[in-house]
Parts: sequence; structure tokens; C-alpha cells
Amino acid sequence: MPVDSGGARSAAMRLIDLTELHRIARFRRSEIVLAVATTAAVLAVGVLYGIAVAIALSVLDLLRRIARPHERCSATCQVSLGCTTLRITRTGANCPDC
Repeated sequence: MPVDSGGARSAAMRLIDLTELHRIARFRRSEIVLAVATTAAVLAVGVLYGIAVAIALSVLDLLRRIARPHERCSATCQVSLGCTTLRITRTGANCPDC
């Protein structure tokens, strides 16, 4: 039984939550790029390979964020907890005073 393209298009558009995509875009720009790239990959090569592309892109994004952390200062603090003394090294532009 053939489906008319108007009904299929309408059903597909109801699956996309634009307010959620906007919230994702405000959270981190790379996340919306991943969402759009995943959608394009699923449409281009199919669901299984599209998800594989999404996983690969997510791992690359994770490695990019690990290689370039946000914080860039260094401070060392000593904290006494009973008979144990901890030496804590903090990094970041807004390092708290110990």
C-alpha cells in the first residue's frame, strides 16, 4: 500500500523537536554539528552506517575536547583530613584559593 509523500513528510516532521535542537545548540555548538551530521549520514547511507558515523564523530569530538581542556592555571593545596593530608593540584583560570 503506497503512502502519499505529504503524509509521510508530516509524520517525519513531527519526529523532529526543534526546541530540543535549539537547546542542544545553546549547550555546545559541536553537539548540534554532531546532530546534523548524524541526520545527514542516516539519510545518505542508512540507519546502521549512519549510527556508525555518529559514533565515530562523537569519539573524535571527545578526543578534541580532551586534547584542549578549558582550564589553564595551576595551584597546589594541602588539605588535612584527620590523620591524612591530601595534596590537591587544581588547574584553571579561576583557581580557588586554598
